[in-house]
Amino acid sequence: MKSSLLSGAARTIPLAMASRTQAATIILDFEGVNSTCPSGFAFVGDYYNDGVSSDGTSGTDFGIEFSENAQAICLNTPGTTCSNTSRGGQGNPNSQLGGLFFLSGDETFMNVAAGFTAGFSFLHSAIFEPDRSASMTG
Repeated sequence: MKSSLLSGAARTIPLAMASRTQAATIILDFEGVNSTCPSGFAFVGDYYNDGVSSDGTSGTDFGIEFSENAQAICLNTPGTTCSNTSRGGQGNPNSQLGGLFFLSGDETFMNVAAGFTAGFSFLHSAIFEPDRSASMTG
């Protein structure tokens, strides 16, 4: 299932989903995509698909791939300023350091080859653009 996660300007997003191949909930927090925190903005690449990010880091192989413009952003926390973005205390309280965003193109994609059976959920913000998100099958 290919999902157009976000359209428009840069946005952040943590993801939670249940897939056909995994009985447990999968949470993508984008922490660890950047080689250090605070850090730059690594491209996610195949970090969640048995590969590496543009920083050379690797994550759990969930079989989830992202389009080329998907980047991980370091989120501001009390005591750490690394970007102009934070979750403001929202989202997973155990994961406040990372999010997904994009600067190039009009949208970014996440592809979960196994699809979803129990649901798909995400938090996002679109401060300067109308809110647009879509989920597609095919």
